[in-house]
Order: sequence, then C-alpha cells, then structure tokens
Amino acid sequence: LRIILSPAMDEGQGPQHGVYVGKAKDVTCPGDHVTYEFVIYNAHRCSLECVPEKNYFHGGQPPWKCEGNYEVDEETVVMEVTKQDITGPRRDTDVKLETGKDKELFYRKTRLAWVGAPPPLPSQDPVKLKKVQLQKEEEEAARRKLELEATREEMEKERARQEEQAQKEKE
Repeated sequence: LRIILSPAMDEGQGPQHGVYVGKAKDVTCPGDHVTYEFVIYNAHRCSLECVPEKNYFHGGQPPWKCEGNYEVDEETVVMEVTKQDITGPRRDTDVKLETGKDKELFYRKTRLAWVGAPPPLPSQDPVKLKKVQLQKEEEEAARRKLELEATREEMEKERARQEEQAQKEKE
C-alpha cells in the first residue's frame, strides 16, 4: 500500500509531525460515521487508522489500522505499509491524502486537522522511554549543578577580592 500526500507541505520538508484527525459522515451508508486518524511519528514512520462510530453488526464498517514508512518526494509523501490490518487499504492500492491550508490533510474528501504532537512509536517500550528521559534529566541536573558550583566559586573569589580591596581602602 502506498499512501500519497500532495502537494508539498513546507517546501520539501514534508508534513509536520503529529496527529491529524477528521470525521466523515455517511461513508458507506447513512449513519456510518467514521473518524480517520493519520499519525506522523518521526521523519520515517506513520500510521493511518479508521475508527467507526457504529459496531460492524449495527451497520458500521470494520475498524482498521495500517503502519509504515514514508518518504518525501518533491510534492508528495509516499507511505509504504509495513503492517496492515485484515480490512482497510491493501498493498496493491494507493491512498491519496491531499494537503490543505495550514496543518491539514484530506483523506477521501474528509478534512484531517493537526491536533497535537505524535505519541511514542507503537514499537517503543514506554519503560525504556521513561528511563531515557530520566537519564537526560539527570544529566541536565548534573550540568546545572556544575554551572552553579562554578558560579558560586566565581562569586566567592569576587567577594574575597572586594573584601581585600575594602581592607586596603580602610588602611
């Protein structure tokens, strides 16, 4: 499956990373409302998901989600699916998402608006992510502590110099 986004967004930079969400009404039949979610995780990974309001047995369509890698080509972004669902887009079809004005895409004539930053990749372990984040915070705290100690030493030297100068002035 190839998902094509067009025309260019940010002149060759590709779309902004994040979550794009839109709601379509009466997709396959009256009352079949679905929500489409297109997530751009980083410079290479993205996913497309369809979440129907109604259950399949109550007239809705089955939900689906596909994940893959994408590349930016001049005026399009091509997504090659690495993981597909039982239903939904197939590998032999191209799905086009057109770009709109500011932070929006269109999928099957449904406007998908940018709603926020992307979540961690599904393949990333949240515990590992938290450990990495804590390690970065500890390194930052250690760096700040060193800066504070250096500033404190400079201030003490300056205070000693000023006291020495004040002593000389008294004499």
